[in-house]
Amino acid sequence: MKKNQLKWGIILSYARTFIKIIEGLLYSPILVNMLGQSEYGLYQTVFSTISTLSILSLGFNAGYVKWMSQYRQQGRQKDIDRLNGVYAIIFSLLSFIVFISGTILTLNLNVVYGEGLTADEYKTATVLAFLTTINLSLTFITSVFTTILSANERFFYLKLMNLIRTIASPIVTLILLYCGLKSIALCIVAISFDVLTFVVHAFYVLKVLKNRFSFNGFEKGLLSNIFGFTFFVALNLIVEQVNNSLDKVLLGRFQGTAQVAIYSIGYSLVSHYTTLSSSIAGVFTPKIHKILSSTAESKEQSSLITELFVKVSRIQFFVLGLFLTGFILYGKQFITCFWLNQEYSDSYYVMILLTLSITIPLTQNLGIEVQRALNKHKFRSILYFCMAIVNVLITIPLCKEFGAIGAAIGTAISYVVVNTIVMNIYYHRACRINIFHYWKNILSILRGFVLPVLFAIVFNTLFDTTKFIWFFISVALYSIIYLVSVWFVCMNNFEKELIKKPVSKVIRRFTHGIKRY
Repeated sequence: MKKNQLKWGIILSYARTFIKIIEGLLYSPILVNMLGQSEYGLYQTVFSTISTLSILSLGFNAGYVKWMSQYRQQGRQKDIDRLNGVYAIIFSLLSFIVFISGTILTLNLNVVYGEGLTADEYKTATVLAFLTTINLSLTFITSVFTTILSANERFFYLKLMNLIRTIASPIVTLILLYCGLKSIALCIVAISFDVLTFVVHAFYVLKVLKNRFSFNGFEKGLLSNIFGFTFFVALNLIVEQVNNSLDKVLLGRFQGTAQVAIYSIGYSLVSHYTTLSSSIAGVFTPKIHKILSSTAESKEQSSLITELFVKVSRIQFFVLGLFLTGFILYGKQFITCFWLNQEYSDSYYVMILLTLSITIPLTQNLGIEVQRALNKHKFRSILYFCMAIVNVLITIPLCKEFGAIGAAIGTAISYVVVNTIVMNIYYHRACRINIFHYWKNILSILRGFVLPVLFAIVFNTLFDTTKFIWFFISVALYSIIYLVSVWFVCMNNFEKELIKKPVSKVIRRFTHGIKRY
């Protein structure tokens, strides 16, 4: 049952990811055109500002998985019920704090943006900020049930719900946009789906899983242990949220909403790219805890963690490599000729700077879960906090001078130094992950990139890929050559079997269906 949950969780994660990418390619230009560059940039600015309050989650989700795994192994069901109660109380209080904080921020937007917004934009921003605050408050309450479902490895259900929301949300949003609601429509849809998600998740946890919430007899010292564990997770989340929102907020203050829109278009493609890796890493969190709980600290444990780390990293890099090289080779034509227009040409450089800087860290997402499971996430959190300060100091002058591209340069520099260089040293020395083995595997995969990249360069030189027909042919052939190249040059038997088995099943069922017909 759990193996099926894991398998279908990964399948649905990637299904949602690819649907989200396709949807983004179709939905984003419609959204930008219907809202206009200014209002689209305004929405992104306000959303980035209010979303910084999500740092108040303080990493409690990671703490729940840790304690729940321990209690389950020890057969302590009553303690799990009490743990559920503790988390329900914590997140209800955090939801209230978010609402109060967001309301205060809404009433003082002029302090954040200064003269970056016009009088009319401030009026719209106030409404957007308040609605986004309500949405975020609901998300905090819903996360109680989401965390319980994840800890119980109900990946199929969770990923299916996310998939349904991914498909339905833009459809409803477009209907409201056509009714004339403008950017407010995005907030209304988000709130509506959060309420629906809360109701369905609560029903599943209470009626299907039959989880209980006990609000008395809490284990002595539980709260202090939870806060002690999650403090550095929280610090890390704060830094990540600051880094994710920083550029848009600074651009809104110093450059105005047009540069925010340009940055946001590039960043939207980067966010799809990021999802390609995060969709698979999350389902392995319980497995990491099991390995570390069932084996003592030894060479065997280090070997098991390294094996899992490299195995997942290779799969992620195969997928990311196709999109990274595709972005570099075809991104500018796509953004300026087919997706939007020349006004967004700088979005290409934003996209490339950010994707290049985060590729290696994305393949190593599993390392974050290893750190938390080993309770060695403190160093990363402190390091990221220092990085956030440096990022602000670098980005402000670059943002003022070069706009969206300058903001991306500042963020890219901090990511490369901290995520790629310093964290790799820490993984190897403190987390018992053989990082040399990782790099040996990743660099060996690059051989498979040579043939498809050479093809794209030659084809794009000979044919005018600013015309859709040649662009489409080039991308299609490039993708096929990439897949064939990595199959024969890079993939091992395990990776090939991951593809062969589901494909063989589909072919067998299809053939069987034809014979029956």
